[in-house]
Amino acid sequence: MGNAIGNPSLFESFFTFDFNFAGATLYVPEELLDTYKSTSPWSGFGTILPWTEELEASVDETSELGIALNAENGKVMVSGLADGAQVSCYTLDGRMLGKASADGGTTSFTAESNSVVIVKAGKKTFKVYVK
Repeated sequence: MGNAIGNPSLFESFFTFDFNFAGATLYVPEELLDTYKSTSPWSGFGTILPWTEELEASVDETSELGIALNAENGKVMVSGLADGAQVSCYTLDGRMLGKASADGGTTSFTAESNSVVIVKAGKKTFKVYVK
């Protein structure tokens, strides 16, 4: 598994050309903070801060947004979505696990057990541990 610094496909998969980088905050591993601040395109973010455990998304936090995540037995279930909402799922090294439109407010992806994945639903992004 690599990090996002050397993985342009991860960057391109999350951001569109009209994204306001100068007004956005990027959270990165603390030990890589200086590297991200000095490496393009990441250095274009207005604020770059270290990632802490307090920032990790929990089911309680996602439920406030109307989105529920359940990740176990190698399957990531996303519910509480508008029908047709676009959802994508990625490994931490930027490999896309899948992209789908919500049907009946839900969608799911297959992921490796005991892994962490990134789920992007609309403009919201969540980091999820798959049991």
